[in-house]
Amino acid sequence: MVNLLKNVFFMGAGMTAMTKEKMDELARKLSEDAKVSEEEGQKVIAELFEQLKNSCKNMDEFAVKVTGEILTKLNVPTRAEYDNLERQVSELQKLIQDKQQERQ
Repeated sequence: MVNLLKNVFFMGAGMTAMTKEKMDELARKLSEDAKVSEEEGQKVIAELFEQLKNSCKNMDEFAVKVTGEILTKLNVPTRAEYDNLERQVSELQKLIQDKQQERQ
């Protein structure tokens, strides 16, 4: 049973794509190997699946946080800062064009 649970746990992110049929099959296998009811096996699988989903969410949040920190340390402008600079450049280009037209 321990080996079976380890195998389930190490399926990692691949388990998120697992179909309901595969999860039911795994629950049946768990119930056969561990001599527990199929319902109990399904409950264990559902709990593991929920923990995996939470872990994936936490990993995503961590990745976003770390990426943001790295970009900040590298002094990479945010999208808002970039858009603001782009707007300012466009305004300056228009001013230059207007001044050039006034001279002519």
